[in-house]
Amino acid sequence: MPARRHAKKRDGNEQDIVIGLRGIGALVVQLNDGSAGGLPDLLVGYTRQSGERVNLLMEVKDPAGESGTVMRRLRDGLSPLSPVQQAWHDNWPGQVCTVTSVQEAIDAAMGGGDD
Repeated sequence: MPARRHAKKRDGNEQDIVIGLRGIGALVVQLNDGSAGGLPDLLVGYTRQSGERVNLLMEVKDPAGESGTVMRRLRDGLSPLSPVQQAWHDNWPGQVCTVTSVQEAIDAAMGGGDD
């Protein structure tokens, strides 16, 4: 009998980000159940004001999660991603970004972020 996988623990801010993106009319699918190493958390489809249709993969990081580990890593100039996530991001040829807030996610979808 195959080993059971536990559901991936979601970042504390992920649901707020999903709600915020849906609030601007984006379609959002929560992807990562923990079975595919490094796969980002969200697939976001959005039609920008220009009419451009985009698909974005978003990795959600909670700056308050894990006792502030993400913020410490960012402050130290390090990636907030795990080594497996970083490898996935480095090898993915399409659009992928890391967001820590609703506003960052909206900016990325609308084309105003640093993605």
